[in-house]
Amino acid sequence: HLFWDRIVAAVAIDHPLTTRKKTTSADLAEFPGLNSGPGGPSELPQTTTPTGLPSLDWVGQITASSFIDAALLAADSTAVARTPASLVRGLAKLLPLTTVDLSDEETRFDTGMFWSAIQHHDQEQKWLRTLVYDCLASASPTTTTKKEIRRATPDL
Repeated sequence: HLFWDRIVAAVAIDHPLTTRKKTTSADLAEFPGLNSGPGGPSELPQTTTPTGLPSLDWVGQITASSFIDAALLAADSTAVARTPASLVRGLAKLLPLTTVDLSDEETRFDTGMFWSAIQHHDQEQKWLRTLVYDCLASASPTTTTKKEIRRATPDL
């Protein structure tokens, strides 16, 4: 576990959804939808791996190859991209992008890392895990310091 994140609608800062007090998933259908496949590609056409989060399992009109691509396309259009809030916060420092929370569904998810058990105790792997944790400390809305992240995950 690194941190908890949530799926939001990433939209341009002047998007009509930014003026609404509440936004539901149905409201997003009024605008071109961008999505990205959170899993790997499937051998079956138009098949994705279900995640259990309605916002990620939703099928948009335009499919981008990643969450970043979907958010970039939303920054300068009326399109809506469903992406992690931490990604939008970071991109909003560079682009005219903001978040719109969805009021009708649970969008929180756990962000973590998976490592091979075979090399788990190798010094290189410990170093890499520490580097990733340190870099992601600022992305966490609840755990803001490197010391707190290391204390929460003692098996670095």
